[in-house]
Amino acid sequence: MKKPLAILLLLSSFIFGQNTKIDSLKSRVESLEKEKQNIDVAVERIKAEIQSLELEEKKKNLVSLIQDSVSVTVKTTKAYTIFYLGDSFSRKNGLEIGINEEVTIFPYLSHKTVGNRAFYKGIYDSQLGWLLESFFDIADITGDAISLEDQNSIKNKNTRPNNCIDFVELLSAEEVAIEMGKTASWVLANWKINLWEKPSPSGKGRMIGQMYVGSHAKLIRKSGSDYLVVSPLDKSEGWVNKIQTKGIIKKNPVTLERCR
Repeated sequence: MKKPLAILLLLSSFIFGQNTKIDSLKSRVESLEKEKQNIDVAVERIKAEIQSLELEEKKKNLVSLIQDSVSVTVKTTKAYTIFYLGDSFSRKNGLEIGINEEVTIFPYLSHKTVGNRAFYKGIYDSQLGWLLESFFDIADITGDAISLEDQNSIKNKNTRPNNCIDFVELLSAEEVAIEMGKTASWVLANWKINLWEKPSPSGKGRMIGQMYVGSHAKLIRKSGSDYLVVSPLDKSEGWVNKIQTKGIIKKNPVTLERCR
C-alpha cells in the first residue's frame, strides 16, 4: 500500500508543479500584452506629436509665403488636374482636384521646371504644393501668356526707394491665436480676415473679400481707423479695421521686398 501512495504523491506533485508553471507563463503573457498595449499607445502618441509638429512647420512656411508674395487665385481647367503636395511631383503624392477648383498661386515667388513642364507654388485647401502650368490659364496670372523667364526677370527688378508703396501688415497667426484662445495652427487653418464694402462708421456693408492673417495688403487710402486695401488672396478691394493690423510698411510692388 505504501508504494502506490508514494507514486500518487509524486504524480500529484508533478501535476501541481506543471500547473504552477502554466499559471506563471500565462501571467507572464498577460504582463507582456499589457506592456505591448502601453508601447502601442506611446507610439501612437509620438506619431500624433510628430504630425502636429510637421503641421506647425508647414503653417509657419505658409505664413512666410503669404507675407512676402503676390498671390493670384486661378481656376483649374482640366478634369484630371493634380495638385502636387510638398516638393514632390509624383502622382502618388498628389491630390486629384479636378476642374473649376480655385488654387492660390504665387507666380512671382517660386516656380520649377521639370523636363518641359512648369510648376507654380500654390495653396489648395490650406495645403502647400505645386500646380502644373497646363492645369490653368496662364493669362490669369498676367493678362498675357508670358514666359517664365519674363516673369522671373520682373521679380528680379532692382528695388528703388521711389518704387516703394504702402502696405498694411495684418496681425500674425500667433497674435490672433492669443486673442482667440486658440493655437496658431488652428488660426491658419480656420480663420481669415474679412474685407468690407464700407468703413466701420458707415456700417461696413457686405463682406466682399478675405485675407490670410499675417499677410500684407496694398493700401489704397485711409479713413479714420479703417484702411481700404487690396487683398493679396483674392484681389478684392475692401475695408479692414486698424485693430486687425500691426501697422503700415513700405514694399516694392513688383518684387515685394521691404524698403529700407
